[in-house]
Amino acid sequence: MKLAYNIASVALIVISLVYPVVVLTIFPKWVIDDAFITFRYADNFAKHSELTWNIGELPIEGYTGVALPVLLAGFIKLGFDPIDVSHAIGVSAYFLGWLMLLLVLRKLRINKLVSGLTLLFYSTTPIFFTHALSGLETMLFVATILASFYWLLRVVFDAENKKSSTTVFFLFSLIVGFVRPEGVAWAGFAISAATYVQFKHHRNALKFFAALFTIFYFVPAMIYFLWRWNYYGALLPNTYYAKQLASLDISLIVWISRFFRAYFAIPFVSVFLLILPAADWLWEKIKSKENGLWDQRLWPLISAVVAFMALLFLVYSRSHLTTNFSERFYVPFMPFFWIGLAYLLNLGSLGINQIKETKPVSYKLALFLLIVLSTYQIAFQIVKISGEMRFAREEKLDKEGMHYLAGKFLKETLSSSDWLVVYIDAGAIPYFSGMKTIDFGALNDSVLARRNLSLKERVEYFYLKNPAAAVFTSSSLDKVIYTTESDAITNDLRFQNYILAKKYISPVDRQVNWYELLFLRKDIYAKLK
Repeated sequence: MKLAYNIASVALIVISLVYPVVVLTIFPKWVIDDAFITFRYADNFAKHSELTWNIGELPIEGYTGVALPVLLAGFIKLGFDPIDVSHAIGVSAYFLGWLMLLLVLRKLRINKLVSGLTLLFYSTTPIFFTHALSGLETMLFVATILASFYWLLRVVFDAENKKSSTTVFFLFSLIVGFVRPEGVAWAGFAISAATYVQFKHHRNALKFFAALFTIFYFVPAMIYFLWRWNYYGALLPNTYYAKQLASLDISLIVWISRFFRAYFAIPFVSVFLLILPAADWLWEKIKSKENGLWDQRLWPLISAVVAFMALLFLVYSRSHLTTNFSERFYVPFMPFFWIGLAYLLNLGSLGINQIKETKPVSYKLALFLLIVLSTYQIAFQIVKISGEMRFAREEKLDKEGMHYLAGKFLKETLSSSDWLVVYIDAGAIPYFSGMKTIDFGALNDSVLARRNLSLKERVEYFYLKNPAAAVFTSSSLDKVIYTTESDAITNDLRFQNYILAKKYISPVDRQVNWYELLFLRKDIYAKLK
């Protein structure tokens, strides 16, 4: 029996590594349009030493987190293509996340079989492959959250190497905040939990703990945030202001609920069915102070996790989550749900082992249902990978067939000092064109994001720079049909000074087709004739 247990445990871990290697080999090497926003910042930083959207203009912080554009800029300096580098970072972060999850489970003393099953849930999550190759920081955020949590566990539970563990914990807490702004919140909750445990159980070393916090987290964090404030003149990234809603969006709450149902409903039902037969035994053991099933030091960690996820839920339910492909903004919830799932599965497995002899029917039924439900969840996730691959393939063809071409045409036709307006996909087109750009998606424009302009004022803003070119997303090839605002812009008499120069049609056949219409100012268009 022990041999079969060990073989099954090893098999699950091996499969959880082999499966993603196979999938990532055949998965389309795509990049989401928003990734080119990050690439533009990285390119400007590498070539002009300005971490901004438009060189020579007032700085604007339209990237998500500072870590990725700075990292990409270093590789651009060395002559690497940011697309290739972003893929390498995403895939590396995927496997780093796997490793950190494994280490977390070991630190929590989760048994090998449950650990293997949890890692398989991670490895078969279909949206992770999409995010690993999207060009964005999603998987890097997952990996650094897990790394930060692992070193938090080391700080809380390890008696030896306390100083080195604490140092690494503070460094990862710093890094996770650089990857995404939400990481600052996680770092705050995690450090608070570590401080509470230190004060409660290791008060004699509190001064040294505070010194490490000051050197490896507080000082570098303050230097960075003071630089941000001085450079950008804003407390939060411009993307926050661009996405903020005035009130709670009920539809987002529904979508988040569906996300949890898809990935965690079945696994947690299996936990309930596993724990139920031995619930009395488990409860008595948990109440006992010498049971080894529960450590009081876990409470601060759980509080930090719950506070972080509650804050995420509140922020996201009040935000306009643009580019939420493959539930990108909900992914940060997943690591802690897996860890909680593994912990409860481990408790359940301890419980049913106690009733193996006394309640053999309940034992076999609980084990059978766990296997069936877990197999169903993994099969569900594996089946979903085809939809993610189709999405990535279509996005790749879509962007290469329209946005890349439009950007490269503008690069060849106009000067980098000319102004371009994009409505509303401000990724590949500004990146490839190299032109100064007004982003009507507001991610890279503080005026549109923060000043609450009226429709009339937004129309005026469109014409403020007398743009040489404008590119509109449209549902029609003949004229711009998109939003009320785009209609107001193109129906303005000043728009008669622009000629439709290029029409870009997606090679992807969809039920609802979108096009990119490129307009040039008449004087520029005349020179091309």
